[in-house]
Amino acid sequence: MTTASLWTRPFCILTLSHLLGALGYASMLLLPLYLTHLGGTRAEVGLIMSSAHIAGLLTRPFVGWSLDRFGRKSSLIFGGVVTAVSLAMIHWVNAIDYSAYGVRILFGIGEGFIFTGYFALAADLIPQSRRTEGLALFGVAGLLPLLVNPIADITGFQGSSIRPFLTAVSLLVLLSAALIFFIPAKMKSSQQTDLSSEEDSKGEIAHTAMGYLLRTPLRPLWWSTIAFAGAVSILMTFASVIGASRGMTYPTAVWFTYVAGAVSARLFGAKLPERLGPAKLVSPSLALYGLALLTYSLSTDLWGMLTAGVLAGVAHGYCFPVLTSLIVSAVDDHYRGRALAMFTGLWGGAAMIFAPLGGMIADHWGDQEMLFTFGICLLFTALYARPHRFTLVGS
Repeated sequence: MTTASLWTRPFCILTLSHLLGALGYASMLLLPLYLTHLGGTRAEVGLIMSSAHIAGLLTRPFVGWSLDRFGRKSSLIFGGVVTAVSLAMIHWVNAIDYSAYGVRILFGIGEGFIFTGYFALAADLIPQSRRTEGLALFGVAGLLPLLVNPIADITGFQGSSIRPFLTAVSLLVLLSAALIFFIPAKMKSSQQTDLSSEEDSKGEIAHTAMGYLLRTPLRPLWWSTIAFAGAVSILMTFASVIGASRGMTYPTAVWFTYVAGAVSARLFGAKLPERLGPAKLVSPSLALYGLALLTYSLSTDLWGMLTAGVLAGVAHGYCFPVLTSLIVSAVDDHYRGRALAMFTGLWGGAAMIFAPLGGMIADHWGDQEMLFTFGICLLFTALYARPHRFTLVGS
């Protein structure tokens, strides 16, 4: 039996674009360090970082409609340009004020388009028989840019110098948008169904789509997404800040092991979800990420934090593509854009709630208590996300 080809020319171009575009969200993990340098509290840092998710969440319905109506390419290019502009605007952020919120809000809008658009187009290009594997490998391009944080830290981009570094990244994000032009124009999947403009104008499709996406079989996927996204937002918002407060010379070093764990899981274990069934990996991945938060909370030295990074990375390496694949497989093809918009919107919504909540808990009770609390909550969520809950949406 011939294996369907995965690394086609369009898929390779999209993966390269994803690698460059992901530098935007990855380098934004340096922003909490810069905001702390400006005197921001944990709660202020959490609020500023979550403002992007508020904007992204509010625009997600339009993102899903745009992807299905105007196409993946146009939406991706628009999102890439908006994201690049927001990064360039960091040049004018020199205090904890409206400018920081403005940058993050614009960034959230742009990221809403590219985060959803990349995976929607990738799902169109990846053969169905290799969907989970393909999404996992495609996601490696979104994880490798996390290395920009420790590299920037080690090479001396700390404190005020973080600002020009982030503005320089905007050029690479702009290049990622330009690469989308080289993907053949006719990329609409033959599996997709055109939606008539008459139905769209009456709002009938939007109403039908929401009811369809909220049906009972999909709910365990949405709850698992919220829990996982919330945990990821906590670690990505506060890991480097907490490391710095504990006296780490290079507090961003945790992202070296995070990326190593995630990439190793995807490169060497990419076929595992297809062999076992994607649904069987949701609960273990959530539990492993919860264990990572507990490990980080109890660690007082670099090695403990690096170990937590490996655990979290492996969990991320499996959980994200598994959830994405289950959602894509569970919905009709002409709802794919809206389904992925809801999926990525829940990521933003979870971060919007958990990042400031985590900041307030840390300000009042401490960093260790905050991480420990979220770690325990994620372990309980893992008990809920047992395989039989996903049998109706693919296994």
